[in-house]
Amino acid sequence: MDISEHNPESRSGHQRGSHDARQRLLDRPHEYRGVGRGEVRASTVLASSEPPDGFTDDDVARFVRDQIAAGTIAGPDAGNQTVYGVVMPPGIKPDHAEGEHNTFRGHGQTIHYAWFANAGSLHALTGIMSHEIVEAATDPEGDGFIGVDGTCSQEGWCEIADVCSSAGVVDGVAVRSYWSDEAGKCIIPTASVHPKSARPLTMAR
Repeated sequence: MDISEHNPESRSGHQRGSHDARQRLLDRPHEYRGVGRGEVRASTVLASSEPPDGFTDDDVARFVRDQIAAGTIAGPDAGNQTVYGVVMPPGIKPDHAEGEHNTFRGHGQTIHYAWFANAGSLHALTGIMSHEIVEAATDPEGDGFIGVDGTCSQEGWCEIADVCSSAGVVDGVAVRSYWSDEAGKCIIPTASVHPKSARPLTMAR
């Protein structure tokens, strides 16, 4: 959902680590056309929602739209830079992938959202989240920083985390690597990464 962060100094050690890891991850993509520093806006837990197995992007978009309309979560910020992140209940499986970011039209503007499948492992979940959040920041609508044809073997958008397959731990939080044009390799902020496989990424701007 629409997520925000309070003062990390008032949090437990694990919460401080999670906050620090998010800030490190969200600081680095500035190399991509001046992407600014990200921050978490608010967090809401909705126990009444029961997405079905095999849910689709449209199911998630409808869910986010309904929560904004009901006032359960805040609407987009004035600059429309909000990405609504939806963590699924444990064991609920999507119709494809393990996470994705996308957009829909609502409330008179384009709404950005992402969803993350939850297999019950915190490390796996934060890895998926790091992958999708970095891509949502650098390619929110499929016309930002993407690889040219042939860079990725997968269908759909070929984005900066899709060409990297390694993972690491930042401040106690598991994250995945993404391609850095500056470094010319897959990186995790504050640490060099030696990916299992990565193709040099020629960016289409």
